[in-house]
Amino acid sequence: MTGKEMRRVPHGVLLGTAKWLPLLLVIFSVFLFETSLQLRIFEADYAQVELNGRVQEIKVRINLLEQQEDRLARMERIDIKASDLGLVQPEPNQIEYVTTGFDSSLRRHASPNELARLAPSE
Repeated sequence: MTGKEMRRVPHGVLLGTAKWLPLLLVIFSVFLFETSLQLRIFEADYAQVELNGRVQEIKVRINLLEQQEDRLARMERIDIKASDLGLVQPEPNQIEYVTTGFDSSLRRHASPNELARLAPSE
């Protein structure tokens, strides 16, 4: 056998391979596309798990802050702090009422602090 006879490939084998090549490329492309979609889904799931963890941490922190606010806003604590600062309950003769000359209809809609801000400056 010579070298030419070994290298010789039947014409039908090449033609058959060429026919199947586009189909194999399409199948391979579909699998590659599916793999990339799965990868994106895994990445999105991982990000969602991380965000859920952060949400839980923030909820715990909010609960702790609400408990701290409740503890600090207790009237007993405020009374103790007020007495430490020298604040006492005013006597009835120490209370003075100030009229603003405002229309009384505003009082239904605004708090006293808002009325003070709404007062016309002279």
